[in-house]
Amino acid sequence: MTTQSYIPITKGDLEKGAQVVTSALEKVGWNDSDRTTNQPKKESIEAYAGNFAHRHAGALGRGVSSNVNTLSLTGIAQKLSKNTSILNEDCSVVLNAILTGMSVGVYIAEQYYTSSGLIKLRVTKDSSEKDKEEYEEKRAAQARIFLHVAANFITWTLEQYKSDEAGVLAMTLDKNPELSLSGSTNSMKSSLYFYAKFVEQSGKVNTSLAFVKATLVYFERVLDIVEAEVSTTNYTDFFTSRRYKLSDTDFVIEGFERSSVGTHSKVEVRDITMDDIIANGEFRKTNMRQIERMLCYDPTEQRNPWQELGGLSTFAMSYGPPGTGKSMGIAATYNYGFDLAENIGVPFKMLPLPKTLISGIQGETAGKVQQYFRLLRNPSVITYAPWDDIENLLKDRSRQGASEGEGHIISGVLTETEGATAVNHGNYFIQIFSNYPGGIDAAILSRVQSRTLLGGPTTYEDFMALDYLWYKLHEEQINGLVGSKKPPKTEFEKSMEIPEFLANIEFDESVLRPEVLEIAKKVDNQFDSSDDPRWAATFQDLMSNQYDFWTARESRNVQSGIDLILMDFDMEKEMFENRSVFFDKSYKERVGILKELKRARAKEVDFYKIWRQEMLKHASSLITIKSEKIDQKIGERTEDMIVQRAAINAAAKQRPDLFQEQQ
Repeated sequence: MTTQSYIPITKGDLEKGAQVVTSALEKVGWNDSDRTTNQPKKESIEAYAGNFAHRHAGALGRGVSSNVNTLSLTGIAQKLSKNTSILNEDCSVVLNAILTGMSVGVYIAEQYYTSSGLIKLRVTKDSSEKDKEEYEEKRAAQARIFLHVAANFITWTLEQYKSDEAGVLAMTLDKNPELSLSGSTNSMKSSLYFYAKFVEQSGKVNTSLAFVKATLVYFERVLDIVEAEVSTTNYTDFFTSRRYKLSDTDFVIEGFERSSVGTHSKVEVRDITMDDIIANGEFRKTNMRQIERMLCYDPTEQRNPWQELGGLSTFAMSYGPPGTGKSMGIAATYNYGFDLAENIGVPFKMLPLPKTLISGIQGETAGKVQQYFRLLRNPSVITYAPWDDIENLLKDRSRQGASEGEGHIISGVLTETEGATAVNHGNYFIQIFSNYPGGIDAAILSRVQSRTLLGGPTTYEDFMALDYLWYKLHEEQINGLVGSKKPPKTEFEKSMEIPEFLANIEFDESVLRPEVLEIAKKVDNQFDSSDDPRWAATFQDLMSNQYDFWTARESRNVQSGIDLILMDFDMEKEMFENRSVFFDKSYKERVGILKELKRARAKEVDFYKIWRQEMLKHASSLITIKSEKIDQKIGERTEDMIVQRAAINAAAKQRPDLFQEQQ
């Protein structure tokens, strides 16, 4: 696999387009007559003659015909700034984002104009139908490319600007803009005109901060429109086969994929490594392997060899009480992945689930969920998606007081994770984290392929290791701080170790539920679990008879867990230090290397033993989570009764006369 380099876009490349866009911001004209939404505005073939730059130079702002309406975005920004000479920060950021985004769009559209052969097409009214069709289709492709690039940069920029303040503003676009697809010039004019019209005439933009929000909402809709039409757009290879990067920024153009904040630069998280985490050995080992295996994704093939071999999870859950290491685990996982990705030269990002997905505006929540998954599925990037405190966002819909917005999020997540279009090529991994998994919607829980309990430090050795990591930082600066009685590291280093194999982690049978063991005992009387596959089928049959939530999906989840154990081996360290050892080989060669490693390791694994173990563990964890609601209510009522009894006893001591009268 070779990493395709980016074509740089310099400031000099944008100068020509910037002149055109600046003029358009001052005054843009468009024939605003009734027209079917999103239908291309037709213009005569003869009128299209001439080179790209010449067409742009006079197309916007100057020499506008008297039969078109004109609007000025510069004037609108001045009004919102309440100043005719100096724009305030909000308005300046918006106009600069539009200026740069559309200048980049002009540049890319010009590259397409040349590389696609559109520059050579000389079509007249006497041309063949085939030539006319190619001409129109390439102009439509050029228009969509311009719109995508421009809107992509504008939204990418504004997502990073005052996201908290603008995020709380309610704003919707009542109808789609009438975007022309007759070449990039008309797509620019129409998109700017209807944007200016929305800002000026909708009555929704009365402050400069609302200007920011309106711009983001409008150009997100432009992206939606373009994306919906990409599958029917021809002649796009001249654009999608190249990758561009805007110099001195992290903005990249990779086909019709949306850019997102943090995609190609490191997200700021706590400086934590896997070695800083005490206990939670299964979590650390599993996540390190998951990251290493995701990094094997081939963006050219859009496949991952690990997914073919069954050693890659796509939707996992880690849960446990507060303070047991969930936040540390997220930071350590991302840091581990970013460092490895930097070393082998592949794009890696972290994309948490936003806390602001729920909207009171009808339809907006579902749109936000779709947008999030579009970013998550970007086939050019490898993505780690941690969803923390998920019980607060994906709450059980059956509970009293559940909101419509919460229902829309859950429906969207279910569709995007297991619907017909929920395709995962092995380049992203969702990991949900929860203090209270019993509060998560049942349908979401059923999507979870593997569950890891984060118990945190629990033993003497664990707490010794925890203290050691703390005081060693001070001891490096203050020699002899701890004194001569400092315990040797051998007393607690096991708590700090990351196991070589998951199979080496001692199975804690205390997590098994008595009701599960009872079912297993019944099946043991019929079949030998050490060599008979009928044991598992019979066990699941009894589970499904007793528990409605045990379905075929749970069977697949158990199989996914066993898949990971059958692939219980690490990639060689040299693979990540020297690309030629693995990553520069062909996809077929890499699959072959991993197959040999799998065969060697599988010989050392007791298949039937882990099958039984994973079946019992999965069933027990599921019942425990399902029982949490009842256990929580019992605990709350028990606590109330204890408090009530204590209050009665305290009152009897303070006012015995009251109780004597009652007797």
